[in-house]
This record gives sequence, structure tokens and C-alpha cells, in this order.
Amino acid sequence: MCAEFDKAGQYAAMGGFASKMGLASGPMVVALVIVNENYAGVINLAAVGLIACAIVVFKPARLLDKKHNPCRK
Repeated sequence: MCAEFDKAGQYAAMGGFASKMGLASGPMVVALVIVNENYAGVINLAAVGLIACAIVVFKPARLLDKKHNPCRK
């Protein structure tokens, strides 16, 4: 999606950076959330994060879909 929105490739590079930062900071956040080996907080945080990401990516995905298939509403 990043490459489709920016043909110069700057957003694609930022997308890769964001991905790697998520991989690097994820274990740190989990270490801060876990208390007494109780993983319920981690699971809840992950579920909220997935829902938030789905909401954020929905509009750009629709824009790309309309761009590539103008017959769709």
C-alpha cells in the first residue's frame, strides 16, 4: 500500500521502518505489561492493537481499491 501511494518510494521506506520498530519495541512493551506471569493483559493489548490497526488501514485500502477499480462504489 505504501508503494502505491508514493511512487518515489519514500512511504515504502517509512513503512519498513515502522514495521521494524514494531518488531523491536513489541517485546519491550510486553515486558512492561506482564505482571506475575499473567498474559491476559498482553492478549488484551494485542487484540486492541490489531483492531486499531484494522481501523487505521481501512480507509487507505478503500481508496486504493477505488483507484484500481473505478466501477466499484
